Amino acid sequence: MSNAIAWLGFGVNLAVVGCGHEDRVELYAGVPARVNECSVLVHNAYSDLVDMEFTCSAPESALSEAAWWGEGDPPGAVGLGRGDCVRLRKRYYCVTSTAPTVLEPLYEVNGVAEGPILRSTRR
Repeated sequence: MSNAIAWLGFGVNLAVVGCGHEDRVELYAGVPARVNECSVLVHNAYSDLVDMEFTCSAPESALSEAAWWGEGDPPGAVGLGRGDCVRLRKRYYCVTSTAPTVLEPLYEVNGVAEGPILRSTRR
């Protein structure tokens, strides 16, 4: 991915992850899925944006429940464009396609990451 990435946080080192196609995750609107031990739900996928929620605190068993995020309030939704990335545990999964929604693990955190989102500076 040749897009420049803007970090929305401080004090983090990122390493490029050498992942194969088996690490790619295809997500479908309205179907919660597990990605790197986190639960992810795509609400809507448009040609240039994905509206999704995610949490890393819910057990895998919650995926089949109405409250797929586990106990408490649902996580807030975030809009991600092609090239934007979301941190799921110590990996940033980047949107490489919006229809269908495809996430690929492209960066790994080396140290402390303060923010859950990396935004592409080019569209």
